[in-house]
Amino acid sequence: MRKVSVLLVLLGLACPAVALSPNSGARIVGAARKLVGVPYRLGGRLRTKDEGIDCQGLIFYGLQGISRCGYRSYSLNPTESVAWRELGSPVPGLAPASAPAFDKSLLQPGDVIFLLAPTRNPREPALTTLEGTPQWVWHTGLATDGGAWIHADYTTGYVREEDLRGFLLKHGYPGVFVLRMDKEPAPRTCRHHAPMRLQQPSDPVPAGRR
Repeated sequence: MRKVSVLLVLLGLACPAVALSPNSGARIVGAARKLVGVPYRLGGRLRTKDEGIDCQGLIFYGLQGISRCGYRSYSLNPTESVAWRELGSPVPGLAPASAPAFDKSLLQPGDVIFLLAPTRNPREPALTTLEGTPQWVWHTGLATDGGAWIHADYTTGYVREEDLRGFLLKHGYPGVFVLRMDKEPAPRTCRHHAPMRLQQPSDPVPAGRR
């Protein structure tokens, strides 16, 4: 499995990443921005008004407006998701790219951003390497514009939109791995079920969290 995943990733790096239409990218970002201020909860999928959402859930929520497949269709393992092209193809120059040096002008709204770290995840193989060091995915979000991204921020406990490079450097992530779709997402198995819906939480979001 590891050899197959690595081979597919390498093949992806050799292919151009054609962007989504501007309208589709804007719809993904627009949906994700509705979640700003929603509490971060590991495994959260907005199933109740107080459940919150996690970083992968935010991506799946953003994709609901351009895909007929429900959020349970996607793998939760980045190596599988990349190998199966569920969320697009690796973007040349950004898959991977180091935190201090990546070119933010290469990002486009709706790009899926994986944050890399050398900490081993025993549940799956490394996704890629940076300067010869294996890297695993430990956080994820969506590119918005101007080098910013939106993500369910485990460090503050809320969904936020902020500068991507600043977050990487502040929290010690050495790099990113970016995917770009040229059409709607393509999970291996398309499951149809109730979508995630934003509900009014019991407790209002504290001032300054939005």
